[in-house]
Amino acid sequence: MKIIHFILVFIFFTLIYKVESSHFRYGDIYFDRTDATQIRIFLTTGWRINAVSTTSLNVILPSGGTVGVSRISTATYGTSNGATIVRDTYIYNYSELGPHEFFYQTCCRISGIQNSGSSSFRITGIFDTSVPNNNYSPAMAIPYIWYFDISQTTTKDIPILHVDPAITYTCDSYTPIGVFTDIAISPQVVTISSDCRITVDWSQLGSAQIGHIYTFGIEATDSQGNYIQADFFLSPIDDSSIPTCTPPSHTVISEETTGISFTFSIFDQHTSVQFKQFGETVGFTNSITEEFSFTANPARDNIVTYTFNTADIGVNKFGYIQITDGKYFENCIYDVLIFPCSNFSPVLNCPADTTVGDGGNCNAFVSPLLATAGNDNCPTETVSNSYTSNGLDASGTYSIGSTVVVYNFEDSLGNAVSCSTTVTVADSSFPVINCSPDITTEVNSAGCTGSASPSAVATDSACQGSPTITNNFNSGGADATDTNYPIDSTRVVFTATDGTNFITCGTTVTIFSIPEISCPSDQNVSADGSCEAAVTVIATYTNCGSSTLSTITNDYNSGGADASDTYTGVTSITFTVSGGDTCSTTVTVSDNSSPNISCPTDLTIDTDPLACNANVGSFLASATDNCATPTITNNYTSGGPDASGNYPLGTTPVVYTATDGINSIQCSASVTVNDNTDPVINCPVDRSVSISGTCQIALTFADATATDACGIFSITNTRTGNANISDTYSTGSHSITFTATDNDGNTNTCVTNVVVNAASELTCSASLSLNVDPSNSCSSGSNTITATGTNCGGPAITITNDFSGSTFLVNYVDTNSYVLNEINPPQSTSITVNEVGSINDITIDMDITHTWMADLDISITDPSGTTIQLLQGNCGSNDDFIGTFIDSGAVLPVGSNSGCGTSAGDSQPFDGPVLSSLIGSPANGVWTLSYDDTAGSDVGTINSWGLNIEILTGPSTDTITNNFPVGTTTVTRF
Repeated sequence: MKIIHFILVFIFFTLIYKVESSHFRYGDIYFDRTDATQIRIFLTTGWRINAVSTTSLNVILPSGGTVGVSRISTATYGTSNGATIVRDTYIYNYSELGPHEFFYQTCCRISGIQNSGSSSFRITGIFDTSVPNNNYSPAMAIPYIWYFDISQTTTKDIPILHVDPAITYTCDSYTPIGVFTDIAISPQVVTISSDCRITVDWSQLGSAQIGHIYTFGIEATDSQGNYIQADFFLSPIDDSSIPTCTPPSHTVISEETTGISFTFSIFDQHTSVQFKQFGETVGFTNSITEEFSFTANPARDNIVTYTFNTADIGVNKFGYIQITDGKYFENCIYDVLIFPCSNFSPVLNCPADTTVGDGGNCNAFVSPLLATAGNDNCPTETVSNSYTSNGLDASGTYSIGSTVVVYNFEDSLGNAVSCSTTVTVADSSFPVINCSPDITTEVNSAGCTGSASPSAVATDSACQGSPTITNNFNSGGADATDTNYPIDSTRVVFTATDGTNFITCGTTVTIFSIPEISCPSDQNVSADGSCEAAVTVIATYTNCGSSTLSTITNDYNSGGADASDTYTGVTSITFTVSGGDTCSTTVTVSDNSSPNISCPTDLTIDTDPLACNANVGSFLASATDNCATPTITNNYTSGGPDASGNYPLGTTPVVYTATDGINSIQCSASVTVNDNTDPVINCPVDRSVSISGTCQIALTFADATATDACGIFSITNTRTGNANISDTYSTGSHSITFTATDNDGNTNTCVTNVVVNAASELTCSASLSLNVDPSNSCSSGSNTITATGTNCGGPAITITNDFSGSTFLVNYVDTNSYVLNEINPPQSTSITVNEVGSINDITIDMDITHTWMADLDISITDPSGTTIQLLQGNCGSNDDFIGTFIDSGAVLPVGSNSGCGTSAGDSQPFDGPVLSSLIGSPANGVWTLSYDDTAGSDVGTINSWGLNIEILTGPSTDTITNNFPVGTTTVTRF
């Protein structure tokens, strides 16, 4: 049954205005959902003097777009004190699920108001269509103007209305948009709590603000996501006798309800009370005295209670009582929503399912079984249950089993609801069962199973009849007779059940048979290292599958069926099974392991002195065995483990054999006799002879001889190649080595020395008469004198002279130009000195043009390979160098822009005063100058370079080449 709920909630205003030039407005918004696709919106606005059309209601959709909403009705209420209240109703058909934000915003010009230019005004509310059963938003029943005594802090409840009392909501304040106020209210003056209470403290403003009107905004959000706003006015007064009233609590009632009461306090003899309602006319005037019994002008501080019948007001209504003493107004809002009973579905609550025992009576009385009904405001109700005629009480006697009780509720409009409860009465009596006694019997003659007939009988209470019996062995039920009971014991369990309860008992069936023994086969195993073996020997028996009715013993140990042990030799074991026969097993442990033999290490020795063999004193093998002491022989001496004896030259293998009487094993070793003794050799004696007039002589010698125990292979010598050195010998000394080699390659040597002496001769060159050489100051130039000697090929003749030698100066200059720049790789040039002699002194001339001397790296290398660094990073940015390198010269600085130039003069080489280190070295040969420009930008040339060498000649032996001085020089040869 579709129950359509309607709510038309009106927000009422007390349109009291203290005449002054202030401008004020009012507005609120709330919603309900009329069906699954439609929202109804109620918008109330208050205007000063003239109302402005409120057609411009818009909605922001969940998807983000904004559309307009259609107005279906409008109503204007009163112009008391120049104020106009407008109530508009809108319908919006929605297609999207989610929060819909509805807002009213206008920009208008209100005539007759000073400075009344355009002013934006906005009221907002949100309704969420995605929440199930979200059919109503909250509504605020706030008076148009609330008066608060300026002399005290006052707290009042903000009346929030909702059709469903289970819906919760919270409140907060907001700043109204576009509302004129006399003075802005700070948060210290008015506060709103989350549980929807307003507290006003005028002390912040002072008495000067009495009579002013202030705009304030309240917003409420419920637990279903709906949001509404309402603007209202606050006014401070200096009067504690403001009329007050107390409305009833939030109530949702049907139209049949009567006697709704409220109370209020009257503080003034001139107080009057009127019932105020916006919306549809309900057939009575606004004067409360026409609807209720009322005594005019009651006493001050009198508490008055009024009762009214909802039928006089009508359904879907909300109203308030306005109290005035002619000066101030107070709204007494009765929070009552009045609906027809058809808007409420009845609710029926069944008792929980229940289970009880029968107590042995086959039934049980179950009480209470009472259903409860509620949430229906219609006066006529019909209730019943399917088990008794007591309406919603189904208490009574129930039989064993389950009974479903159905409860029904129906109101006068035909709204119906039902529910059910299951009542279960359980059988609490157990059957009684008896089993046959245990059975023991032998197997059938035809196989390994036995025959037995166990059985059981059972009884039960009268209400359940005879119980059913089953067994766990076969499908025979109470009779488990069978021919296939296995060997050993079988427990046959019988179960009796009456459908609810069960009980068991059992019979044990034992089937036995005579056992047959089986021995393991005879075993032949190899002995281990201790001449024994661990052998597993286990006997078994069969008894038609049984393994627990007999025992086995043996005559070897107390192991019963297990005679496993460590055995030696041959052992016979006899097994016996109780109640049966015997069998035997033989265990043979054989020695199948050869002895372990160890041969001596191969031996290598030299022959004995003066012999070509060697005597070996001990050459012994050893052996062990797991079962016996082995015997060892060898094939060299035909003896035992020791092969000591005399071994010939060369390698002799010896084979040893070890045997334990059953198994044998061999190993071998070798004796190697080496001839490492050198032969003994005898050379011819040394000989020395003198000759003259000739340079050679024929000499005869006896042969060299040699002896060796293993034989001589050959005798050779370094002159003739054999044992005899007879030959023709020239003058001089002759050393001849003889070598004797034996048959094993050993050698020995000896030497014979032969000296042939002859007289030596010396011949000098003729004397020289020379003139001075014009190119050599005071000398004859280079001239040579010689001396020669002969000694018949004998020892070399040493010739000496008494000439002490002399010096002369040579100068070499290279005037070629050599480019210096960083593009070229390191380069070199050279000068060749032809004069023979040693260096006695040297200087080096250098002429260089360059704009940054520190870039240059220049060195010189003499004919013997000695290198001296002349320049390397010297003089910094100085240009050019013209000067002579000499050990006694000035030091050229490094890191300073000085020292070089066109008049550098005498300078030391970069390496220091090291030119003197060349004294004594040969002067003749190639002198190499190496040069390199190591940096960019600056370039130059080597214009020329030269050598100034003082050369020393003599003294000499057989040849003197010299610039002889003026005068007579005598050279004597020795």
